[in-house]
Amino acid sequence: MQNAKDDEAEYRILSSKTLYQSVETLDLRGNILTPDMLAPIKKFCSVNNLNLSGSLTDLLDDANDFYTFEDCLKTLNISCNRLKKSFLCFLNRFKNLEEFIAADCNFDSGFMSYLESVKPLNKSLKKIDITGNRVDIFDIIGLRVFENLESIAITLNSKVVSDYLEIHVSPFCANLKVLTLASVYVDEIIFKLIMLHSNIVIQSL
Repeated sequence: MQNAKDDEAEYRILSSKTLYQSVETLDLRGNILTPDMLAPIKKFCSVNNLNLSGSLTDLLDDANDFYTFEDCLKTLNISCNRLKKSFLCFLNRFKNLEEFIAADCNFDSGFMSYLESVKPLNKSLKKIDITGNRVDIFDIIGLRVFENLESIAITLNSKVVSDYLEIHVSPFCANLKVLTLASVYVDEIIFKLIMLHSNIVIQSL
């Protein structure tokens, strides 16, 4: 009963028309996103920062839906959701997205091919967090598509890095400034990767 009351209260807040043009940051992390809640969310025309971490965002995966903030959204956080790789095609509607956070979404290796297909991201994306997801060499190489990518947070293993180093002797991206390695055991191979990126900021989580 309490959950039903909470959902009703959230719906009333989201349905407040006075907020539609003024709210720039919409933080719904940890809330269960129901179809009733989704309807008013689409009307927040000034949102540039949307946090849907742990909010079951597979409900968003409808190509026919329209969101009034599609052109102004800069940051999207969908971390801690269990999503299919195909969900990433949803990003195609956001023309100016600069930061994409998709940590711990249980994506299998190969998911980067879906991101590569989102053409607006090729130029707009500057920061990406894909820690806690499985990646292979093709996912890493796929990062090169994003021309202005400056910051990458990623989880890697030595096998994937070894495969990469056999082919490339250059950093992941031409404009990379910050590389964050999460839950990575630093052995000889990982150390070689770090040295390859020695002219940028390396962080470890």
